[in-house]
Amino acid sequence: MEIKVKMVQKGLEVDNGTSGAKVTAGQKGSKGKMGSYGIIGPIGNQGVNGAMGLSGVQGLMGETGMHGLKGEHGEKVSMETWELQDRKVLLAIMDKRAKKVACGSGWGRFMESRYNFQLNIRKTWNEAKTDCQRKGGFLVKIEDVAENWFFKSLVSGGSVWIGAHDSTRESRFIWVSDNTPVTFTDWSTNQPDNWRNGEDCVHFHSSTNKWNDAGCLHKMGYICEKH
Repeated sequence: MEIKVKMVQKGLEVDNGTSGAKVTAGQKGSKGKMGSYGIIGPIGNQGVNGAMGLSGVQGLMGETGMHGLKGEHGEKVSMETWELQDRKVLLAIMDKRAKKVACGSGWGRFMESRYNFQLNIRKTWNEAKTDCQRKGGFLVKIEDVAENWFFKSLVSGGSVWIGAHDSTRESRFIWVSDNTPVTFTDWSTNQPDNWRNGEDCVHFHSSTNKWNDAGCLHKMGYICEKH
C-alpha cells in the first residue's frame, strides 16, 4: 500500500514593526447651527384638576360710588285711594320673619332699611332715641304710605314712639335722624293738638293706630331703624 506524504514549507519569520507614536486628541469642534423645528405634535389630554387653593385675604372696601340720577316724580295718590288699591298687596309681601322680629331683639328688613321693634320695653322718647343710637340706628323715620302700613300692621294695639318731634319749633315736625321736615303724616282725628302745650313727640296711638303727639316723658315701646 502506497503512502503519500504532503510537505508544507514553513514561511520565513519576520520581526514585528515598531509601535506608532502617541498623539494628543484634537480640539472639540464648534457647535453646529440649530436645525429646523419639527412638526408640532397633537394636543395632549387635559390634566386632572388641581386641589383648590386657600382663600385669599379679603380686599379693602372700595370707594363710595357716585350718586345716581334723580328719579322722576311719581304720581301722587290720596291716602284713601292707596288704602283701597294697594293695602292688600303690601300686606302680602311682608315677610313672616318681620313679625317675629317685632317680639324679639333682632333686626328685620323691609325695603331698603332694617328695623328693630321694642314693643314690650317702655322708655321715654329720649331714652328710646338713645337706645336706638346705641344699637347703631335711630328712632324710625316714616316717609311714605307703604312704610306706614308696614309698621301699623306690626304695632296694632300698642302705643309706640317714632322719630318725629316738634320740640325745637312748635308745629314744625322734623325727623330726629336727620332733622328733615316731616312730609308724610297719618295723624289721628284733630291731631296734633299740643295738649296743654306739652306734647312734642310723635307715636302710634294704641286706640286709633294712627299718629298722635304726646308728652315726651311718657313711656312706651319704640321702633329703631338703620340702613
